[in-house]
Amino acid sequence: MIGRCYCLGDELDKLLRIKVLEYVAKGLPVNNIILKQITKKMLEENNKSELLFDNGGSLKLGDSWCQRFWERYELSNRVPTTKMRELPTDFAQKVW
Repeated sequence: MIGRCYCLGDELDKLLRIKVLEYVAKGLPVNNIILKQITKKMLEENNKSELLFDNGGSLKLGDSWCQRFWERYELSNRVPTTKMRELPTDFAQKVW
């Protein structure tokens, strides 16, 4: 994104995206609360927890920050609630 730097820095922002995609691949839901928890843990693991507002930094992990993250990587925090319908066995015959 031109003219705007990510609060976490480009490297950590991409690492966070990878972690979120790992959760999704395992079938785990990721909402704003979980995204914030993953981010805090990742910052602690990378010795960057001083970036957090609670620790004197400027990074506030609010809902607007989460929304920008979802939009930046074209991800969704929506959890599927129903199973997709399966096609009937005679679908090909009905189409033609």
